[in-house]
Amino acid sequence: MSSTLSFDQCIESPCTGCSAPCCQFLPLHDFGIQRFQDVDYARYLLNFENIELALVSGTTWRVHYRAPCSRLSPMGGCTLHNSPEKPQVCLNYDAYNCFYRPMFIDTETANFLRFDAQRFEAFASMLEFDSMGMVVSLPSSERLKDELPEFVQHPFQPIAIPTPILTSSSTNSFRSFQRQCEGCAAWCCQTLSFPFAGIEAVSNLDYIWFCLGFPGVELCITETSMSIFVHSRCRNLKSTTQGGCSIFGKPKRPLVCQRYDGMNCAYKVQVGTIDPESSVRISVSEFEALQGQFHFDAEGQITKALDFSMLRDAIQR
Repeated sequence: MSSTLSFDQCIESPCTGCSAPCCQFLPLHDFGIQRFQDVDYARYLLNFENIELALVSGTTWRVHYRAPCSRLSPMGGCTLHNSPEKPQVCLNYDAYNCFYRPMFIDTETANFLRFDAQRFEAFASMLEFDSMGMVVSLPSSERLKDELPEFVQHPFQPIAIPTPILTSSSTNSFRSFQRQCEGCAAWCCQTLSFPFAGIEAVSNLDYIWFCLGFPGVELCITETSMSIFVHSRCRNLKSTTQGGCSIFGKPKRPLVCQRYDGMNCAYKVQVGTIDPESSVRISVSEFEALQGQFHFDAEGQITKALDFSMLRDAIQR
């Protein structure tokens, strides 16, 4: 029998006694599965530590980074509570329509399904494709709930942010660019990059402030784009010193990796090197310098676009 609540009990905050999954799971990116390439992308993501997927309402696939927010007290509660430093994302969250509770606490339903690598492989085996790789048959959420193996939550694995190296002014030959992965420290196997549309309003900047509270998260800014970096580690990476993929040449290796264009590698430039001429990485300690580069009107809309050179100079001080 389901329990009922009185009016006074409903007035009490739904967050009372909660284990705070909203402070332990960072939503990063939503996508759909329509093609084989989408399936391959999901398999690629699930190779990384502390990454899991959620299927919401049978249509939306959401990437979650599982890590305790650095602002979460060991005794529970937010260390920024009742402080102006607390992100508005958290302060204004509608706990009465909480997404996290049915996803991460309550008994699993067809509307909220969590996926680790094993579960996703079972899902992928139920799919049917046409000759062009388009999905033509998807299992229902109800079928998935009944037939998927049990979800296994792996313990959080602390991941150190890779230490970049200084760029050199040495020249390279054409042949050297054809062997871009030789001797590389495998930056692509230690960082996931997710697109970020940019900062057009104060709410976008607040969202970045919220994200940077999670360990291993950075904002990467170039003159033309912004991305959210999550530093994790692919479970198939043998070591960062010896390099090499343990599933190299095997069918389980994602096409994302097999077909990666090392000649135009963004990871080596943006993650593996320190080159503020081309990109700037923002962690929580650089946020103050970042927010100082933006101006907003009374409605919170941007009035002055980001000047990359000014940001670069502010970070370098």
